[in-house]
Amino acid sequence: MKSLLKSTALFMALLMLFSTVALAAPDGAQTTVDEWAAEWENIKSDDSVIALTPGSDESQMNFAWLSALYDFKPQFKLSKNSAMNNSVAIPVASALTIVGKITNKVTATELRPGTEYYYSYTEKGLWSKPEAFKTGSGNNFKAILVADSQIGRSGDEKSDEVLFNDSFGWNATLEAAFDANPDIDFILSAGDQVETAGTNLQYNLFLAPSPLRNIPLATTMGNHDFYHPLYQYHFNNPNEFEDEVIQSPGGSGYWFTRGSALFIVLDSNIPAPVHQELLVKQAVEANPDAVWRIVLMHHSIYGASGEPTGANLWRFYAPVFDRFEIDLVLSGHDHRHCRSYPIKNNKIVADGEGVVYLCANSASGSKYSGVPETQPWYAANSSQLNAPAYTVLDFEKNMITINTYRADTMQTTDDEYVMHKQAPTGAVPVQSLLMRFFAAISTLIMVIKASL
Repeated sequence: MKSLLKSTALFMALLMLFSTVALAAPDGAQTTVDEWAAEWENIKSDDSVIALTPGSDESQMNFAWLSALYDFKPQFKLSKNSAMNNSVAIPVASALTIVGKITNKVTATELRPGTEYYYSYTEKGLWSKPEAFKTGSGNNFKAILVADSQIGRSGDEKSDEVLFNDSFGWNATLEAAFDANPDIDFILSAGDQVETAGTNLQYNLFLAPSPLRNIPLATTMGNHDFYHPLYQYHFNNPNEFEDEVIQSPGGSGYWFTRGSALFIVLDSNIPAPVHQELLVKQAVEANPDAVWRIVLMHHSIYGASGEPTGANLWRFYAPVFDRFEIDLVLSGHDHRHCRSYPIKNNKIVADGEGVVYLCANSASGSKYSGVPETQPWYAANSSQLNAPAYTVLDFEKNMITINTYRADTMQTTDDEYVMHKQAPTGAVPVQSLLMRFFAAISTLIMVIKASL
């Protein structure tokens, strides 16, 4: 009885706290505070929620979920109808984890473009409710960029009020984004999905929003994600890089393609830049005809907080992106919005001649950082609206249109940017021995500094 009274009191306080958020939400069938509160205990405790991840290309889709130790033989099936008639069983790769759970991963292959499929998987021996997803088709598609949902960041991460705050904000942003853009193909999350990498509760809350049952999510590891293998257990990333001497406990970088675009996802936490360049090189070599080359990484090189200091290795990445003709670098970490002019050799250049760097604000509202008094010299647009935000990237074969929105009001931030490109202009650069030498020295220095 006391527990029930405490729970009721907590939710009454939360309802009062979030009433203004609910009133400010855009029109549509979004989850209310009352509804989120009613499912709160289930949301927190559901370790088996599934995550969809883009496959290597449109013909594949990846899945991952956790199950209990006594769930000896997890199963997965795929169908073209919600009744799961004529379903096909797909093998599940299961492995024991250090958190007392089984991690299960599935890759569905030979999928037809532009086709709706339904899937179901077993939870404690019972089949889950069938959910749908649609495969990509052609060069025209939409993706949304989010960053730093960082469930647990807004205060004491052990507090239900804080976790409720952050997860409700994250869910509201996704629902608003998909309500306004029902044709979104996948999500790009620029790191710091959770506040504490080893806490499964925060991953439960991050993966709880219902749109994530139907839309694949490509994540990168932030400085709050990389140091524990829970990240690796929850996501089934394609084309993972396996040649790193130093690898994060959470896993490695990877790449995938959609239409005419190549997406390269880097782990910017580990001081082994020579290996990150090898990943970029491998991805570009495997997809030489990709018109667009896009990098997703957590740390922002040209972000709203100003240039990185000479004491870190983030400066290393800009020359790599220049050499491999990367078009767009998407990041987070700064908790504020910033879009750069095209940059090459650390100088502003004309459109189409350099790399555009886009840093996203918090998608959940768990933390906002202030804006420097003096805007960085490279910033074409920099702002802090103190509201959850997301960015829509509308792809065509030779054009990308980029718009950023407030999730609470759905107003644009007046930072529309259009990129044009015909094709990559040069061959894949060869990594010089001198560059390898200096990169190795830089890595050694960083490792020594970290150990002091």
